[in-house]
Amino acid sequence: MGGRGAGKTRAGAEWILDGMRRGSMRRVALVGATYADVREVMVEGESGLLTLGRDDGVIFESSKWQVCWPDGGLAQMFSAEEPDGLRGPQFDGAWADGVEGVDYVLTFIATFSDGQIEPVEVEIPVRRYI
Repeated sequence: MGGRGAGKTRAGAEWILDGMRRGSMRRVALVGATYADVREVMVEGESGLLTLGRDDGVIFESSKWQVCWPDGGLAQMFSAEEPDGLRGPQFDGAWADGVEGVDYVLTFIATFSDGQIEPVEVEIPVRRYI
C-alpha cells in the first residue's frame, strides 16, 4: 500500500490490462466506493483503463457500466454501496480501488469466496488515519 500519488491506481489498471493482453482475464469486476468513483478514477482517470489502454482499443460503454476490449474482453463496474450486485456474474479477476470501510471489504471478499474466483489482488487504500 502507499499514500496519495504512490501509483496504486496505475498498478491496478496495468494488472487488468496485462491480464487482458495475455488472455488470462476475459471478464473482470471493477469495484469502487461508488459508480462515479469507478468511472472517474479507474476508467477515465489519468491512470485509468481508457488512458492506459488506448493502444489496445479499449472503449467505455457508459450506458452498460462496462469497459470493452475489441477481442471481447469485458470489465464490469460495481459499487461497494451495492455489494450484492457482485453475485451472479463470474469473473477471472477483480480490482477494488478506494473501497473504504471494513463492512464493504468483508462483503466483497465473501462474495468472491462463493467459488466463483479466488481474489488474486484486492487493493484497499486507506485515505485517512484510523
